[in-house]
Amino acid sequence: MKKPTTTPAFRKPSPAASANRRRFLKTTSAGILAAGVFSELPAAESTSANSKLKLLCVGTANRAAADIDGVKSQDIVGLCDVDKNYLDRAAS
Repeated sequence: MKKPTTTPAFRKPSPAASANRRRFLKTTSAGILAAGVFSELPAAESTSANSKLKLLCVGTANRAAADIDGVKSQDIVGLCDVDKNYLDRAAS
């Protein structure tokens, strides 16, 4: 009589799986360390909470036109649109 075969509850990972796991741990830990280093760097310069935002608007038709009208008090440094008619209208 043949004995039934059973699958063990815990299997040793294959060498390829171990390599992937090691690579994942290395890259993840490097990313976490880098994030910690960069969060400790001082800000390049401090700006006032009342200073104007510098905005670049990509797309100027329809809803974007209303959005641009809503932020006219800020510093719009650039506009971009594939349609020159919409771009000209937004620039005026």
